[in-house]
Amino acid sequence: MMHRSAFLLVAAIISLDVSAAPSTPTFKFYGVNEAAANFGTELPGQYGVDYTWPNPDSIKNFTGQGFNTIRIGIQMERLTPDGLTAKFDQDYLGNLTSTVDLVTSQGAYALIDPHNYGRFYNEIINSTADFGTWWTNVASLFKENELVMFDVNNEFWGMNTSHVFAMNQAAINAIRAAGATSQYITPEGNQWTSAWGWTNIPGQDGVTNGQVMGDLVDPSNKLVYQMHHYLNSDGSGNDDSCVSATVGSDRLKATTTWLRDNKKVAFIGEFAGGVNDVCVSAVKDMLNYMNSNSDVWLGFTWWAAGPWWGPTHYNSIEPGEGIAYDTYVPILRSAANGEIFAPPPPSSTTTTDVSSSSSTSPPTASPTLWGKCGGVGWDGPTNCPGGSCCVPQNQWYWQCVLDCPTTTA
Repeated sequence: MMHRSAFLLVAAIISLDVSAAPSTPTFKFYGVNEAAANFGTELPGQYGVDYTWPNPDSIKNFTGQGFNTIRIGIQMERLTPDGLTAKFDQDYLGNLTSTVDLVTSQGAYALIDPHNYGRFYNEIINSTADFGTWWTNVASLFKENELVMFDVNNEFWGMNTSHVFAMNQAAINAIRAAGATSQYITPEGNQWTSAWGWTNIPGQDGVTNGQVMGDLVDPSNKLVYQMHHYLNSDGSGNDDSCVSATVGSDRLKATTTWLRDNKKVAFIGEFAGGVNDVCVSAVKDMLNYMNSNSDVWLGFTWWAAGPWWGPTHYNSIEPGEGIAYDTYVPILRSAANGEIFAPPPPSSTTTTDVSSSSSTSPPTASPTLWGKCGGVGWDGPTNCPGGSCCVPQNQWYWQCVLDCPTTTA
């Protein structure tokens, strides 16, 4: 998930019209992120304390409803704790393998997501050779399973875009050299791989994703560019608001043009909205737009499900407790089946509730239990409700939880 305010820089983005609807509205990929094994800031951390794994019943819930793509978040440091080229931790690998096998046994794609932001133990990965070795070793394990997909790395940021390009190309080369030639690879861009900022938000070297990422080469021709797309004011997904009922489609237009011009395809690997009227309209409008342009937009995975989000996190669709489940799962299912929703009202620009259990708070309000309370770039509220405390889940996401750490004198 994106946690930053840099996207205020693109508030003046120019929306470009695109031409010609595709011949079919059917998406190839449609599903959900299972965020669990990437939780926590302790690295490598302890299973059951710092991180967990997706609930098998949650995965079966989604695949049973027809969702065909599960993005599985992991941490590279937990899979190879002694270094990028080191041996696997067998316990972590065993849990990853069983999760992947469960997903693919249901006939769904398992998208392996190293949720590392281009970093290893919080330091930018500078060696493309070592990064390639890591991917060679991982891809070798799954090369026989055509339903496995490889996400190069989650949300590169704060580095040269030319380096992000090199990292992506190194991973592609390594995966194919390992014999994994039939699987899809989803390269990600710099600056949080933002769909909104793809063509106009530069990296540290002044280069945008749109300037270089089209030059990636895959001998198997199975690249699907992964982009992330949040609908609040700065595009971060840090709160449950949406700018307008058409913000989702408006912010995709320039990148849609880029995809067509460069003969590329993409999917939205993360997006979300709050349980309120404007966000519901915005999500439907965004999915309509993607369906109408499904020659270049191949699908989506919602952010997120997972057993540790708690019952009040605004975008959780974890079965049985996620506050957004009842609102958004039917919408996602309908979109996956090619449904085109009614257009939003022309003046839907104010966030209002559609659920008595959800409310929109101003930025100065206190965070709710299970809500965000800190992290890199966070300028929102930090004082958690009584009985809870603000605990880091990773360096970008701190959450109000009930299980407060104990201290000893």
